[in-house]
Amino acid sequence: MTETESQLKRYQTLINNVRDGIHVMDIQGNIVEVNDAFCDMLGYTQEQARKLNVADWNSQWSKEELLAIFKNLVGKKARFETMHRRKDGTLINVEVSTNGVTIEGQTYFFASSRDITERKHLEHGLRLLQYSVDHAQDAIFRLNQKAEIVYVNDAACKHLGYSQDELLKLSLFDINADFSPERWAVHWENIVNTGAKRFETHQKRKDGTLVPVEVVANCIEIDGEFIFTSFVRDITERNQTEEILRLTQFVTDQAPDCIIWVDEKARIVYANEAACREYGYTNEAMLSLFIPGIDPGTRIDRWPDHWQMLRQKGHLTIETTHQRKDGSIFPVEISANFISFENKEYNVAFMRDSTERKRAEEEIHNLAFYDSLTKLPNRRLLLDRLNLALSVSARNHQYGALLFIDLDRFKALNDTLGHDYGDLLLIEVGERIKSCVREVDTVARFAGDEFVIVLEVAGTEMDDASQNIAHVAERIRASLAAPYSLKEHTHHGSSSIGVCLFKNHEKSVDELIKCADIAMYQAKNSGRNKVRFFDHFIQ
Repeated sequence: MTETESQLKRYQTLINNVRDGIHVMDIQGNIVEVNDAFCDMLGYTQEQARKLNVADWNSQWSKEELLAIFKNLVGKKARFETMHRRKDGTLINVEVSTNGVTIEGQTYFFASSRDITERKHLEHGLRLLQYSVDHAQDAIFRLNQKAEIVYVNDAACKHLGYSQDELLKLSLFDINADFSPERWAVHWENIVNTGAKRFETHQKRKDGTLVPVEVVANCIEIDGEFIFTSFVRDITERNQTEEILRLTQFVTDQAPDCIIWVDEKARIVYANEAACREYGYTNEAMLSLFIPGIDPGTRIDRWPDHWQMLRQKGHLTIETTHQRKDGSIFPVEISANFISFENKEYNVAFMRDSTERKRAEEEIHNLAFYDSLTKLPNRRLLLDRLNLALSVSARNHQYGALLFIDLDRFKALNDTLGHDYGDLLLIEVGERIKSCVREVDTVARFAGDEFVIVLEVAGTEMDDASQNIAHVAERIRASLAAPYSLKEHTHHGSSSIGVCLFKNHEKSVDELIKCADIAMYQAKNSGRNKVRFFDHFIQ
């Protein structure tokens, strides 16, 4: 074998064993020589490949454009990227290196093609990734081991008020006062060992203001170099929200009223400290209850009706009774509010023990309508009851009566023994009168030592009614004439009683009182301790 043949064989062996697709073309772009790698790349056999023209596999340019490019490449070397079409029609990205040479008057193009489809996909992914990083909402910093900033995204520049060039001249210590070189060394070693860390710190803007931030730091090793990347988020608004939530939680827990949240299934999902104290449960136990556990009057099967009503009205004010853990029952006033929160519906109820309020209302009612000494109805309530009795009389055609009682010689008792004894006598008189009449009848303290009684439904006939009322009046007179034990003193007293019958609205309230008062004075003038009926003929 000659030296030339030997070199040619070595050259052929080299071409067939390289991974790039080697192909030699003439000035018209026709294949002169190809290696196996080129055939494999495009899916052709050697025989098929030798019949190809560059226009058969290049999809980027037309045949005319390719010939023009070939003429321009004569005597030159070039490298470029283009698209090749495989035998099956699929396209691949390739990088082509070519050299146009002239040998013995013939021009040839020696080219090698490398499939860069995978590289292109990676580059595309990297570009997308880089774009995402550059335009991420979170600020992204990349630092080296010296804490020097080697990369920042747009959000980091906007976040700190610097340009990118300005930030790349700074170190961590310029933008974070919480870190010293010593602390950074410890921090770096910690991140290298753990790979990632989340923490909160403060960054300093270009204008000097401090910003609270949350940092997620990651460290990876690439080709022997540690890459430290920090994802930084401004948490100013979050901190403000959390502070408001903490304040709201504190205010809610410290509120004097009971506050509970109830879901649509009547389950208690939140209770403040006041609610737990009031009902005697721990918070955990409270959250295991349903509404009937504290409100025995609420049936679980009726809860959907209540829920629907609250949803329609939005707000309900309710007074009911609730039960504590120890079984005690107490009155409550409830302000129930329907709210929708995070796609869930709740009844937010503000509840207050109304025991004291009801006691105060009862006291005010008693002061307004009852005598504070004898606890009997006062003049105001008497007039209401008398008007009602007149209406009942008119409706039922029944007689009733008004009895006016004045204690005989009451002033003498007050003058000799004092007002304490007088008060004891008035209390006892009230009790004795009440014992002589029915519960439906009204016994009132009119003024001083005067009492008025309203007797209802005494009869439809005047004679029968007069007789019935006379028996009641006599029973009262006799009871009031019995001795009284006032502390250590025994008192003997009596009363004068005037009676006025009524039916329908024949007389007004004032006229009835006046007539009964006249009859009472007739009893006094007759020697006291007497009962007298009003007779309008005598008047």
